[in-house]
Amino acid sequence: MIKKKWTLLFLVSWLLLGAVFLFRLFSSLEMPAIDMVSINRIEKETAAQWERGTFFKPDSCPYDYTVADLSGAVLLKTSAAAPETMTEAVRRHDTVLDITIGQAVKGHVFIATGYDAALLKAKKELAFFAVLLLLLPMIPILIYTAYLNHAVLKPFRRMKDFTRHIAMGDLDFPLPMDRKHVFGAFTESFDIMRDQLREARFKEAEANRSKKELVASLSHDIKTPVASIKLTSELLLVTEKEEPVRERLQTIYQKSDQIDHLITNMLQASLDELGELTVNLSEASSRLVETMIRDADYCGRITSFTLPGCILLIDPFRLEQVIGNILNNAYKYAGSDINVVSDLTEDGLRIEFMDYGKGVPDEELPSLFTKFFRGSNSDKKADGSGLGLYISKNLMERMGGIIECRNRSDGFSVILYLPLRHPGT
Repeated sequence: MIKKKWTLLFLVSWLLLGAVFLFRLFSSLEMPAIDMVSINRIEKETAAQWERGTFFKPDSCPYDYTVADLSGAVLLKTSAAAPETMTEAVRRHDTVLDITIGQAVKGHVFIATGYDAALLKAKKELAFFAVLLLLLPMIPILIYTAYLNHAVLKPFRRMKDFTRHIAMGDLDFPLPMDRKHVFGAFTESFDIMRDQLREARFKEAEANRSKKELVASLSHDIKTPVASIKLTSELLLVTEKEEPVRERLQTIYQKSDQIDHLITNMLQASLDELGELTVNLSEASSRLVETMIRDADYCGRITSFTLPGCILLIDPFRLEQVIGNILNNAYKYAGSDINVVSDLTEDGLRIEFMDYGKGVPDEELPSLFTKFFRGSNSDKKADGSGLGLYISKNLMERMGGIIECRNRSDGFSVILYLPLRHPGT
């Protein structure tokens, strides 16, 4: 910023220049002095010439003038600059003299004293100096504006762009370091802040990755004993004959299967966030998908169905997880029979899983695929993590398919569109 002494110096200089210009202006306003001796001589010479009847301008006369009789007829005009009539002489502020012979006025002399030209010149100089005084401050104003633009506005815009990129996460956006402008000290502080943010972001990313790796590791480790419990209870169900014991074993089997399903979802979500969830596409017959659906229906609630014969481009392992999530949700939240209908469309093989439960509120439909979202109808139902449909949507998109949900008047539907294998792919 310009210091106070420079501002004071500018004001003093401007006032001095203004005083000089005003002095020059007032000096130029002085009207030309009238030579009264020459004026009287012109009057006497003209009167003498009137008596002789001849008119001429003496060589020593400094003024131009016009001689006219009382009727206005011009008898002598020494120059085109001389006024020709009394009206013109009065308008131009020239001298008007009467020519008196004896006691009678015979005519008039209009003498051009130059007053009008001097006044016009003064007006022009006044206008010039006025414009000059107005324009003079523009020079320091332009200099000051250029200084502000260089020292304040440009650095401010750079800092504004820098903070916008930092807010967007671009921590590598350059910020020039320059101590010559008013924000010089701030640029260094902003650069230090950027380094600290980068370090904090790196530490946060490392901490999040460690948490996700821990969740994935624990989920994987827990699956083994849960699988053992599930297999043992399944074996005991086959061998046990007493009904009370079988009911308890059935409860153990269902709870272990539920835990296994929840852990699988947690593991898949963790692997997806770590970028380690892979999808391997391969050709598969629709008959394989039909078998997957029948195997996933361990409660036997799906009525008879068939799928149109076609060749699909899917990951069988991942599709099996998607179908398992859909049927598990139907078991938990609908508790009804499940109808499966299918047909071939432009989007691929369409498979609709139709339960006959209460469905979900229409306003919650867009959120069903959100991570950790659970519908309002899940409060009194079995426990869940809100990951099933989120994982299913992720896997379907990676396979190039589509998953949708909709309410029906008699229940709820989840619809899959599995991509077909086209020639040349």
